Formats: sequence, structure tokens, C-alpha cells
Amino acid sequence: MGAFAHVVGFETDLKTILHIHPMGAEPTVSTDRGGPSLMFHLQPENPGLIRLFAQVQVDEHPVYARFGLNVQPRE
Repeated sequence: MGAFAHVVGFETDLKTILHIHPMGAEPTVSTDRGGPSLMFHLQPENPGLIRLFAQVQVDEHPVYARFGLNVQPRE
């Protein structure tokens, strides 16, 4: 994995896919470590539910988490 983490999001239209990396510098050597916290910037274009799937590595093992984000319409 080239980044400290990956997040992929799918909007309810099943056509819009988001691929998000953490903010900040990418790792340049294998000893670079991210965390303990990572920040992401997401700017969805449409209101509604986005299903998100995150991937990180812990002790060289992939760890996956899924969650949802409900985006409110702009006022």
C-alpha cells in the first residue's frame, strides 16, 4: 500500500466513487509510519448516504473498516 491508508466511498447512485488518501506527505520509505491519527478531506458533491470502506495496515496486516456518512443538502 503506497499511502498510510485508503478510503473508498460509494454514493447511493452507484455511479459516483470516491478514492481518498490521508492529508499530508505520502510515505517515502518502508520505515515511514502514519498516525496515531490520520486526517482526510472529503468534499462530496451530492447529498445522501455515502458508504465508506477504509484500509490501513497494522503490524503489516491489512485492517478494514466500513461505515456510512450522511451528507446533508447545502442550504
